[in-house]
Amino acid sequence: MIGTDVACAVRASFASQGAMLALGAAITSLDDGFCELEMPFSPAVAQQHGYFHGGVLAALGDSAGGYAANTKLMPRRECLTAEYKINMLSPATGEALLARGRVIRPGRSLVIATVDLFARKGGLERHCALMQMTLFAIDSRPTHTDPK
Repeated sequence: MIGTDVACAVRASFASQGAMLALGAAITSLDDGFCELEMPFSPAVAQQHGYFHGGVLAALGDSAGGYAANTKLMPRRECLTAEYKINMLSPATGEALLARGRVIRPGRSLVIATVDLFARKGGLERHCALMQMTLFAIDSRPTHTDPK
């Protein structure tokens, strides 16, 4: 169970991400070392065959793993992605895409996380991608959206 201060910091940080908001993603579950995000299907997140675009899977997975890590770091620290690898397991087709990130090792400077991505169709979930990632911890900064 995470504290209210951590949950508020994570949710405020997520709400400041223009990319996730533009894609329609939302936090659906949050716990210590865990974050689940959900994104509805739309033409804006599709590729030419009608599946969720692979880049969208990677973006949602990156945020799910990052916010899972942030549950271990916030409010004093947070993280940035150092690297990730994603394996596509099956075409991601359905009404929604789910990304479930969990921390494997919360180090002082590096955090290792994994993310399972699922496409939900007709109430059933199909495992469509697996992501392994390394994030590095930084001191928290005020939310900043101006790219200057």
